[in-house]
Formats: sequence, C-alpha cells, structure tokens
Amino acid sequence: MYNELHKDSKPIPETGTGWKLFQVFDGNYAPITTIPECGDPIFQINEVNIWNGYKNHGFCFFLYKSEAINLRKDWIRDGGYYEEDYVVLPIKYAGGMGTHQEDNITDFHSYQIALCKEFKITSEVPVTC
Repeated sequence: MYNELHKDSKPIPETGTGWKLFQVFDGNYAPITTIPECGDPIFQINEVNIWNGYKNHGFCFFLYKSEAINLRKDWIRDGGYYEEDYVVLPIKYAGGMGTHQEDNITDFHSYQIALCKEFKITSEVPVTC
C-alpha cells in the first residue's frame, strides 16, 4: 500500500519513537503546512492523534533527529519564518507505514521521512541539536 505511493519506500517497525516538526500556534502544536485558525488540526501533548485522511497516507515524521532538525532550519530559511514558531518534538508512533526520500519539501535538501497512522507527543521540550 505505502509502496504504491512512494516507489522506493522501505518498511519501518509498527511502533517506535521519532521526531516531528510542528508550528507553534497560541501555545499549541499544528502541522507546519496548516492554518489552525481555519479549523486545521491542533495536537496536544500526551494525546493520541489518529490519521483519518486518505487511506494510503499518514502523518509525516522523522526516524532520525538530525533529519527533523535539518528540515526545521531549512523550512525557516526557505520560508522566512521566525525560529520560535517551529519546534521539533519527540513522538511515539504506531501504525508505521514506511520511510522514503522526499525531495519537494524545501529548496535546500531532500529528507528521509516516514509515515504513521497515529502518534503522541511525548515531551514539550523542543529538540535543538
């Protein structure tokens, strides 16, 4: 299923830990490409977030902290955003779907991202390095 969407994907464990990049919005966390004031999702600490979108899709996250930090730096530089508006937080995931190389997130690099069907933020302490 995942390999139909991303041809060069590799499997990942069903459950595990990872890192996710969030937009900080009024003290809450939102996906980096959404607008919370328009009804897009907000994520809370220790709350299980379940994917309810397209069947072959899921939440993007990173298996490697360095990938998440690099995307944060590039996202801020590419978009001219403020550093305090974007954080990398640790997560626990379930429903691991796979991992693949993504080239179309910023103008600077490609990133090894993964997808999962659900996740929970495990700490509000941002990862910086």
